[in-house]
Amino acid sequence: MKHFKILSVLAVVLLFSGCLDAFQHIRQDPSGKVEVFFKFTLQKGLFEMAAQMSGEEMDDEVFEAEFGEDFLSFEKDLPEGVEARVEKINNDLEFGIAVRFSYMEDEIDISAGKLEEVDFYPIRDPVGFHINFSGQEKGEGDDGDDEMAGVFLASAKYKIIVDKSYLKGAQQVWLEMPEETFPIEIIDLGPSFLLDLPMVFLFSEGRSTLFVR
Repeated sequence: MKHFKILSVLAVVLLFSGCLDAFQHIRQDPSGKVEVFFKFTLQKGLFEMAAQMSGEEMDDEVFEAEFGEDFLSFEKDLPEGVEARVEKINNDLEFGIAVRFSYMEDEIDISAGKLEEVDFYPIRDPVGFHINFSGQEKGEGDDGDDEMAGVFLASAKYKIIVDKSYLKGAQQVWLEMPEETFPIEIIDLGPSFLLDLPMVFLFSEGRSTLFVR
């Protein structure tokens, strides 16, 4: 999933932070297999309302052009040995994808560094794990839209639930963006812990990395 082109859709819809929903779950079964689920959806109704306000059309072809190609190419970026299933979500209420992938950690070659280029993939390191996110390429979004999106997305969250079968706990979590770093609250849920990330990082220019320690 190399690029996010969402900012080309009218920024006014971002006033409704509930129109964007991103969720990820990470666990590890007793055999050592890591299982990751990711879901990203957009509520069609709010985008259609914004389109009506602007006099522009917003149909399934527009959603497909904006969100389909990059999302559905995610599977191609995964390293050899990862089993993945990418499902498109397209109904009357929402559009997006649901991704499930799994792998045995000791069977994945991380020496070449290619995993660092894969979005949403948890990468083990000596003190925890980290996840990379592509964001936008330089010059992909309009400066005015970027600033407006940042304001409107300040309260929108990208939620990650980490099962303690994958990592027993975390003491410190932070999100490094190209120009700033956000500390992330750790919410203990007993058998798992929740991380609430500011959604705006998905739309920032350049790569971002979540560190869990």
